[in-house]
Order: sequence, then structure tokens, then C-alpha cells
Amino acid sequence: ASAPPELRLHGSAAVTDGVLKLTDGGGLTDRVHGWVISDLPAPMPALWDWSISFELFIGGGLGGDGFSFFYGDSSDLPGYSNVGGLSAWGTSTFDGTFDGLVLRLVPGGRSGGNHMRLSYNRTVISIYDMHDAIRNDAWVRVVLAYDDCCGFSFSHDGRTSWSAGLSTASVSIPGWNPRRGWRFAFAASAEEWSDYHWID
Repeated sequence: ASAPPELRLHGSAAVTDGVLKLTDGGGLTDRVHGWVISDLPAPMPALWDWSISFELFIGGGLGGDGFSFFYGDSSDLPGYSNVGGLSAWGTSTFDGTFDGLVLRLVPGGRSGGNHMRLSYNRTVISIYDMHDAIRNDAWVRVVLAYDDCCGFSFSHDGRTSWSAGLSTASVSIPGWNPRRGWRFAFAASAEEWSDYHWID
């Protein structure tokens, strides 16, 4: 199956059997960093409230560099040639480059412990210790949402409570001000490893 026209695939991203595969194992190749940008219907208004739900699979190999979700100014993304080298947009270089909301799931490995990092307009909002919940070799339901009243929420297999009283439900995003033309995007990397990062 091919990708629907509103999805623009880059790097190793491909749609196979109805599944969006950002990375598909392999490791140590140039086919292990993928990203996809989702075009909204013109004129692409600023979205103050939205909700996205999908099944996410991370695993199947020896490890990976991470998975990212993005809502913001994607004008620079098509020119990216080294998404994997940024650990799925996972370094301060990314946080310092793009305007918008960035959520990164980092499953240990060379990046340290399993954690989720939430940033907005180049500023880190919070870092959550997610134990071993991210890379579990299984399909897991993920729900991402922003409510202009209550803030940003992330649930993973129905879970929003993690450690030390930290919750990924109704997280306040200071200065929230989405812009016309912002797009949604996903990215993943397994540059030195061989994990699959799939979305259904």
C-alpha cells in the first residue's frame, strides 16, 4: 500500500501493509532514520485543540535512538538529512531549531535511561522517567491531545502516571500559541541499533 497523499515520507519511512514504518531494523545503514510530515487541509489553520490516537510499536531489535512527535513549523524538516544523528530530533540542536511542541520517547541505550522529554519553542517543559514502558516489543495505544483549557496530555497503554508524582495528563504549556501552517510530524531513529518504529 502507498501512503495517503496528505503524508509526506522522508528517509527510511515507508507504508507497508497499512503500517507506517519509520525504521525497520537493520542497524548501521542509511535506512534507519525516517520521518513523516502530515499536511492539514488548506489553509491549515492554527489548531488550539486537537487529539491524535494511534498504535505504536517500538522493539524487534537490539535497541534504538528514539521516537518523536512534533506539532509546529515544519518548513525546515524536508531538508533534514541526518534525523538519526539527532536521535530522532533528540538533542539540544533540535530543541534550539524548531518552533512548536516536541515530545520525544527515548528508550535507554546510548541516550541514558528510558524517558520522555516534552519541549515547546526550544524550551524543555518536563522530563519524565518512564522506566521500561517505551520499548516493549508490542503494539501499544498512544493518545496525544491538546486542550486549550487543560493543556497537553500523553497516554501510553492508558497510562499517564509515571514516577515521583509526575503525570503526563493536563500538562501546562506556557505561552501556547500555535500558528497557521503548523503541521504534525513523526520521526524515529535506530542509527546504531536495529529497532522497528512502526505506527498503525
